[in-house]
Amino acid sequence: MTFELPKLQFPEYEFKIIQKNEDLQIFDEVRKQYVTLTPEEWVRQHMIKFCDKSLGYPVSFMAVEKGLKVNGLQKRIDILVYNSNRKPWMIIECKAPSEKNQTSAIFQAAYYNYELNTEYLTITNGIKHYCYKLQGEKFEPLKGFPSFPSN
Repeated sequence: MTFELPKLQFPEYEFKIIQKNEDLQIFDEVRKQYVTLTPEEWVRQHMIKFCDKSLGYPVSFMAVEKGLKVNGLQKRIDILVYNSNRKPWMIIECKAPSEKNQTSAIFQAAYYNYELNTEYLTITNGIKHYCYKLQGEKFEPLKGFPSFPSN
C-alpha cells in the first residue's frame, strides 16, 4: 500500500518509517512496535508526537487502540490519555485527512465516553483539530488543548 503522505497541521516531526513487503510501516512510540502506515495512522502518530512534544502529555500516560466494551460491543479508542492518577482523562479520535465530516467522530468519542467519563474529547483529521471539555451533561468546545493535569 502506498499513498502520498499529506502535510498535516502539526509541527514537523521525525518518524521511523520502514518498508515491509508491500507496506510502509511507522514506529509507534506508545505501542513500541511498527504498524502499517495508513492515512489514519499518519494522523494518529502526528497526534501522539504533538501531545508529547508540544503539549507535554507523557507517552507513558497514553494508550493506543485501547479496547473497550460499550453496551456489550467491543470497540477501540484511537488514543486514550490518562491523568497522573491513571484515570482516563482524554479520548482522542483520529480520522484520515480526507475525512471531512467530524460529526460522526464526535459521536463516536462521546459514545466511548459513556463508559470512561473523561474530562476531554479531541477529534482530529490532521488538518482540523477539535477539543471539547465536559461541562455538566454536555461537551463545550475549547479554543485550544488543555494542559496536562499535575495531580
